[in-house]
Amino acid sequence: MRLLNKIHCTILIAGLGLLTGCDQQLTAEQETQKQQLINQSLGNMVFIEGGTFLMGDFGSGHDDKSTLPYSIGKDNKFVHDVTLDSFSLSKYRVTWGQFNLWRELTKKPLTDTYQELKNEKLIPKWIESTQDSYPASVDWQDAKDYCLWLGQQTGLPFDLPTEAQWEYAARNRGQFIVFASKDGTYNDGSQGGEALFATDFAPVGVYPPTPLGLYDMMGGGLTG
Repeated sequence: MRLLNKIHCTILIAGLGLLTGCDQQLTAEQETQKQQLINQSLGNMVFIEGGTFLMGDFGSGHDDKSTLPYSIGKDNKFVHDVTLDSFSLSKYRVTWGQFNLWRELTKKPLTDTYQELKNEKLIPKWIESTQDSYPASVDWQDAKDYCLWLGQQTGLPFDLPTEAQWEYAARNRGQFIVFASKDGTYNDGSQGGEALFATDFAPVGVYPPTPLGLYDMMGGGLTG
């Protein structure tokens, strides 16, 4: 399920260019919280060596076990070579706790999406999904601003990943992998065995990571 085409900010270090500006006046406690958020974000980075891969719907032409394309989408059918420089991607999605702290530090109000979920009376899971350890659901501009703010604080080029970088990382550096799970297979736990991804709201990092050490690259409540 996805609300109003919301996206989650997965932090990326790549390319050049920083957002300039200065912080609002912060208390000593907020300064400590800010530094903890920065340190945590840097500590979550996973280095991904660049390379060239076939981006797009490689389908059954590269998978002897399948006779179907890997995606039903119509905008990713053209398979083409893409070459990427090395980059670093956060191993976790940004949580509500991290995102709301950023809003507080930059003197921004809580988002409408968060408040609507928090105040939902009829669907308890929506309220549950706003806990600090759950992935934040935000629009593109807020996700972008969050990443650029981290770049401003650290002097490093934080940004959102491009579509190519995301696909390259999800496919373990461009391998012909259909599902971004720990072993490239699909198991939601309904048929027994270990569930490999969230089929509902869940805290970040609960399910096994991919071989690159990235969590929650598929599934998970609002993220779809």
